Amino acid sequence: MKKFITILFLTFLCLGLKAQNVKTSTIQWSSIRTIDGSKGENKDEVTTLTNFSTTRFEWTNEDGSLRKTYQIIEVVGNWTNAATPGSLTFEVTDGTSSGTITIRKDDNQNTNVLMVIGTDPQITELTIQSLQAL
Repeated sequence: MKKFITILFLTFLCLGLKAQNVKTSTIQWSSIRTIDGSKGENKDEVTTLTNFSTTRFEWTNEDGSLRKTYQIIEVVGNWTNAATPGSLTFEVTDGTSSGTITIRKDDNQNTNVLMVIGTDPQITELTIQSLQAL
């Protein structure tokens, strides 16, 4: 019985090590669609949004060129495992405009990112296909 409990404990420990805390990890979110909510436009395109823990976001094009950088001012929420449903909202600035970036995964494993930036807000939604911890 003691051996069984030890094996069970080690199994759960290993599973926990694979969990990526969205708030404290560097995670690359790969998107297949960009929705411009301000203009009502839908565009199938590959982009990547990488959050570097609680410091910044980099949004890049498929070819790796930088699209936009956002500095993180504050993080609201606590999502401890990117493999499970949850959400976090990051208060951000690009040096000129401020806003929020919200990353959300629902119970059906659908993940999206909603960026609302500026006083006359630019609203952008990314449909996430996959994520990778860096």
